[in-house]
Amino acid sequence: MFLLYINDHPTGINTDSKPLLYAGETRVLLTDNSLHDLQVKSVTVLNSMSKWFAVNGLSLNLDKTKVMKFDLNYVQNGSFQFFNKDKVIKKVINTKFLGLETDKNMYWKNHTVHILTKLSTACCAIRYMYNFCDVKTIKII
Repeated sequence: MFLLYINDHPTGINTDSKPLLYAGETRVLLTDNSLHDLQVKSVTVLNSMSKWFAVNGLSLNLDKTKVMKFDLNYVQNGSFQFFNKDKVIKKVINTKFLGLETDKNMYWKNHTVHILTKLSTACCAIRYMYNFCDVKTIKII
């Protein structure tokens, strides 16, 4: 039902952005070569989103809203800040994006470490169970 409720959300943003709806979360991708123009676009998009939320009886939670600026690893850009209604939007250097953990340089190290930790835990559990179960039981699990 929630997905039906927010189905028109992408059309309620604007043409300068690429909205991504996934599992109850909304991500918005903005691109520009100028940091200043990117900040202007972000204000426009956040205002459009706030209007859409208000019309649909929802609100934009600015405490949960975060911004991450993707950079090429060899480009050193200056600092940046994004605002909405005089409130600074928190900057992050890594985030979970469509189920993958990535950082501002599009490296997957955090995701790899996360997956390796889960695999290590599973392997340890199988090794532990091997002492108490026969191989057929372990294969079923």
